[in-house]
Amino acid sequence: FLIGVWQPLREAQFGQKARVAFAAGEDTNAREFTEKALAYNSYGNMDVRRAVAEYVFDFLKAGGFSGNPNEIRNPAEMQGVIDFAIAEMEQNIQTRPKDVKWYMYKGELHNLAATVFGEPNREHAKKAEELFLKSKELSLSIKKLFPSQKSSSEWSARD
Repeated sequence: FLIGVWQPLREAQFGQKARVAFAAGEDTNAREFTEKALAYNSYGNMDVRRAVAEYVFDFLKAGGFSGNPNEIRNPAEMQGVIDFAIAEMEQNIQTRPKDVKWYMYKGELHNLAATVFGEPNREHAKKAEELFLKSKELSLSIKKLFPSQKSSSEWSARD
């Protein structure tokens, strides 16, 4: 019993340390904490990886990167964090290849990498588009799993 509780708890603790380290601009420590968390190989692995992507989203949403050299992150460091988050999302995709969410996360990270650094990056933009199209394809296939389910237009026509 204790191992079943202890491992996810330790994983969550290392995951939280990674997020704090990323926020402080200590990317090497953050990556080490992420790897330590993932080494527990528990059901929380996907959440640890997701937290890396969400850090990027939160940091950029809060205006944390504008290219100002006095900020915590310079463009190369920010690109490194985005690349790390993309790699982590790829791991989630490998674990759950039919989960639309991970394609969307990875696509958004590529979209940010394509636009946030001033000069548009076509390679990242193309990858973002591919991932969003894959997400659309996967989400459309979900309806096929439930053929008896009515569409919203069918419901509104009846009501």
